[in-house]
Amino acid sequence: MRADSEAMIAELRPSFLRWPGGNVAQDYHWQWGIGPRDLRPSWINKAWSNAPEPSDFGTDEYLAFCARLHIEPSIAVNVNGAGATPEEAAAWVEYVNGPATTKYGSMRAANGHPAPYGVKQWELGNEIFGNWVRGSADAETYGHSAVQYAKAMREVDPSIKLIAVGAADDWNSTVLKIAGPAIDYLAIHDYTSFTENAVASDPRAQMMGRAGEFEANHRHTGELVAMLTPGRNIKLIVNEWNLLYSADVVESMEGAVYASRMMNGFERDGDVVNANCISDLLNGWVGGIIQASRDRVYGTAQYYAFRMYSDHLGSERLFAEVTSPELQPGVKVLDAVVTRSEDGLRIFAKMSNADREHTLKVSVDLGSFSYAPDVQAAILSTTDPTKRNTFNNPDAVKPIHRDLLCSGVCTIEMPADSVAVLTFRKAMTTATAIDIDKRVPAR
Repeated sequence: MRADSEAMIAELRPSFLRWPGGNVAQDYHWQWGIGPRDLRPSWINKAWSNAPEPSDFGTDEYLAFCARLHIEPSIAVNVNGAGATPEEAAAWVEYVNGPATTKYGSMRAANGHPAPYGVKQWELGNEIFGNWVRGSADAETYGHSAVQYAKAMREVDPSIKLIAVGAADDWNSTVLKIAGPAIDYLAIHDYTSFTENAVASDPRAQMMGRAGEFEANHRHTGELVAMLTPGRNIKLIVNEWNLLYSADVVESMEGAVYASRMMNGFERDGDVVNANCISDLLNGWVGGIIQASRDRVYGTAQYYAFRMYSDHLGSERLFAEVTSPELQPGVKVLDAVVTRSEDGLRIFAKMSNADREHTLKVSVDLGSFSYAPDVQAAILSTTDPTKRNTFNNPDAVKPIHRDLLCSGVCTIEMPADSVAVLTFRKAMTTATAIDIDKRVPAR
């Protein structure tokens, strides 16, 4: 991987990274990616145009990368795809987490890493509900397979946390009834496509509104989980989400605004959504928020929206009442979430203006929270909504940073199709308080 690409990933400070996929997980056998690189086999990636894969980036390379960037690894095992078995998955757990005295742990030690890696997060297959992956099955069959895989893998390491494949209600209900006692998380994938939104009277408003629909569905799925697995505290991991649109849309400010609305929803759903993961990080099929070639690299508008959010994480979400015009009934132009830092000294207001044509004048009232008059603002926008970063023009869309002078209600003009983060610092000379409607983890 290019050093500048790795540096850009580090600047995002991602909490976890999923590998080897994705659909690729259902084609992959982990033994292909260990040992001397020159001795590793090439294999056919049936998920993506039967492309040949050299196996250069395997388990040890992936885990070394995660360690360098302080990212928690999340490994997706092959469930019944291309001859995969529970025993193969258990062997992988032993290679990664077993003592050097075990069969596969000794192989890891011989490959240069004597100490166990201690990977906690393991995913039981990918999108097995779909006929586009090897090993696809109905919910009942998958549920029983998940139980078998969980048993075999936990016999090697009882401390691991397991993620099961989630989908629609019928699938989820069946899987939870069968495998609920054996799993810790349910994986959800949220995509909306040009095709499904093109039939709407206002396709763009429909697209932006999908973020709110996903948000509501997370809460609904959380209620289903609680009902079917009482006492288990199974959380959701939305480990794939994005737009299924052309790069002209995904990499433009439109894609960044959509990403902002999704991330706001994840923060509001923090009591049921444990973590989320955009698809993809680097290059990739939808777009990849970082684009790299042999000699150049750039971040998309979505990348910079992510940077703004990761630079302004709050430990708890605060109640926020948003009054805004609408793109269409039920879909507000302004979407906002408010969080507070762990030390209580800063409040972050993260917002997006989804109106493609009009500037939005936004007033932020923090009630009894007394803040310093210099409010820091990070604003991501462009005068041309079709503009996006490219290899030839990597800095066409980047956030600007400036200070606002505010007292009481703070006002900012948000350009059309923009994302903004305001940072309010507590005034240190006055004892203050803020009413919290609900305390939930911010994600």
